[in-house]
Amino acid sequence: MSKIPYEILKEKNEFVLIFDLDGTLIDSLSKKAQIFANLFITYFDLDKLEINNIIKFYLNNGTSRSLQFSELALKYNIENFDLSVVKTFSNKFSQEFLRLINNVKPYDFVLEILKDLDQVGAQFGISTSVPQDSDLKTIVDHFFSKINFKFVFGFKNVNWKKPHYNLLQKIYSKKKFIFVGDTIFDYQVAKENKIHFLGFKLAFNREFLIFTNWREFYSKLHDLCFIYS
Repeated sequence: MSKIPYEILKEKNEFVLIFDLDGTLIDSLSKKAQIFANLFITYFDLDKLEINNIIKFYLNNGTSRSLQFSELALKYNIENFDLSVVKTFSNKFSQEFLRLINNVKPYDFVLEILKDLDQVGAQFGISTSVPQDSDLKTIVDHFFSKINFKFVFGFKNVNWKKPHYNLLQKIYSKKKFIFVGDTIFDYQVAKENKIHFLGFKLAFNREFLIFTNWREFYSKLHDLCFIYS
């Protein structure tokens, strides 16, 4: 791996790094999509042949669980669908994922990079669509117990969602932000909030820099910081 860009992250200290969680720091997205689809089909007694369509929807949707449920409920004409149903299903989903959490792990080199960032005093944290509840703390503590994230924000409502720009602006009023994510949705919300974006495992796009594995992270981060510093 290339050397961390100390001169930018430590001496200038002008950038705040915002990391997405699922599919970016931890290799969990496919596992969660499978759990979600299986539960959704079982819970609402749908045709098992729909499982691949629901998995695809989950992977491409990039929104909160409540919005995912609502859109799928409309698609499959599910009746009596309300917030209590969402809450019950969400609890089952969380329990199932936490039961299998040991089958998921951070991507290679993620822990080393986060430790490096922490050691040089970089400002960095997590912004995710995982609900801002005990599940999020459990997940972060499980994978990153030795990492000193400066903030960990999950989804609460339409005013408290990824990338939590308004909230971060209040904390870091004179900083520039870089959002590191793995989906087109991540790129879109970064663009909407005028945040610089670094894409992980995304198809080639001339509008932003990408890295295909975490070995490349420092060099791409350096390039991005150089462009916008």
